[in-house]
Amino acid sequence: MVRSLGYNGVAFFQKLNTHSWLKRSLHLSDPLIFVAGIWCIWKSRNAMCLGNEHVSYHPLRHNVGSYLSSLSTSLGEGLVSHPQQRWTSWHPSRMQATILNIDDSSFGNPGRSGFGGVLRTSDETWLCGFLGFFGISNNLHMELLAIMHGLKLTWEKGYRNVICYSDSLHAINLIQAPLNVWHVYATIIKNVKDLLSLPWNVQLTHTLREANECADFLAKHGAIHDSSWCSLENPIPDLEDLLLADASRVSF
Repeated sequence: MVRSLGYNGVAFFQKLNTHSWLKRSLHLSDPLIFVAGIWCIWKSRNAMCLGNEHVSYHPLRHNVGSYLSSLSTSLGEGLVSHPQQRWTSWHPSRMQATILNIDDSSFGNPGRSGFGGVLRTSDETWLCGFLGFFGISNNLHMELLAIMHGLKLTWEKGYRNVICYSDSLHAINLIQAPLNVWHVYATIIKNVKDLLSLPWNVQLTHTLREANECADFLAKHGAIHDSSWCSLENPIPDLEDLLLADASRVSF
């Protein structure tokens, strides 16, 4: 949250008094983000201290985004210094389909690596999840493995109308292009192509990383554990806030 407001570290006002800190903060690259952020954090702090209400990180970010939008509308778009900024959230299908989000994780790239994914209905209902640890590898390798394992699990579960979201455009392009038999991951790419050729309807779609938080969480979880494959019938506790954020259409 601190970096989102324009600061590079957490000790940003230890050497300044309150007045100097506020004055300096209003000269950040985007003062409206600072104003929206500090106001929402103050309100959340009061709700916690006075009303014993807990506001977690993702709803707080959503509140900041909503208040920032109101400020921009009231004060004029010319005060917003980043016209290229886009907001995104988890996007289910408008039709009846199974939503598969997958992601990779590699600490070091190459480094200790894993993959993960989530299966949900188009109305946000949890179906199952998965994660796995591979060893020392890289992001592209893990992303391709995540797509392969995710599609295989989805087929085995009997779902036949599927939208698979990946935040790796490179991996998607490799799968959709003619197979290069000399590619280092040609075997995995061929396996994915074979899965896609089965009698079912699968859309392989690119998404932004910020709309892929649940799969990212499970991929990181896979990378720090030693199990090569783990199927999850129920979400692990630490994933519940992210699932709720997706269902609430929290924007990033």
